[in-house]
Amino acid sequence: MPVTIQIRRIIPTHKRDLAISLLDQVRELIRYQNGHFYTEVLSTPEVSEISIENSTWSSMTAWRNWETSTAWQKARARIDDLLESKTEVRVVAAVT
Repeated sequence: MPVTIQIRRIIPTHKRDLAISLLDQVRELIRYQNGHFYTEVLSTPEVSEISIENSTWSSMTAWRNWETSTAWQKARARIDDLLESKTEVRVVAAVT
């Protein structure tokens, strides 16, 4: 069953440019992950310090495979170093 994962970040204004660059790199990586359908950006750091993305996956297993991957862990650590608090990740919908 497809699932939607919400990823929320608070990016300090003075770290915005670096964060945008890192987020773009992650979005490029995620596009080619097995089971990833799409990611919709609901707000962007260009407009607000709050960045929210909904990422839809073919299954919870597909999401977990990405979430536990070395690529995601490294990227998330680099991004989290820029944030006021750690990236918040949660399941917001199981699409039926």
